[in-house]
Amino acid sequence: GVGFALDAMPAIMRRPREIGGRVLRGVRFRGDPPSSLPGAALLSSIAVRPSFAGVGVAGRLIEEFCLQAGTLGALGVYLTTDRDGNSGVNRLYCRHGFELESELHRPDGRAMNRYVRRLDSWT
Repeated sequence: GVGFALDAMPAIMRRPREIGGRVLRGVRFRGDPPSSLPGAALLSSIAVRPSFAGVGVAGRLIEEFCLQAGTLGALGVYLTTDRDGNSGVNRLYCRHGFELESELHRPDGRAMNRYVRRLDSWT
């Protein structure tokens, strides 16, 4: 929490309305759980410093989250991410065993992809 707040502060200071609003929505977000995978854990958000982009940090964060979720009894993991203009992130989740479960549309007009990953079938 504290580390996240400190890392987000420079961006919030540069664009308080846009970034501050996103951070608040992210903190409050509880997900839209898929009915197809009861007992799944929500992967709400991951972030990687730009200087670490492309070296596998995001993938390791995803794998560690899934490992911990399974250890705590989750049957799977789900997440939502922007559908449009976000192809790299969507590919990242697919490379790590997530399957597109559905598309959602937010009240603000954002089109979202909901992905699920069953933990019992992924080693």
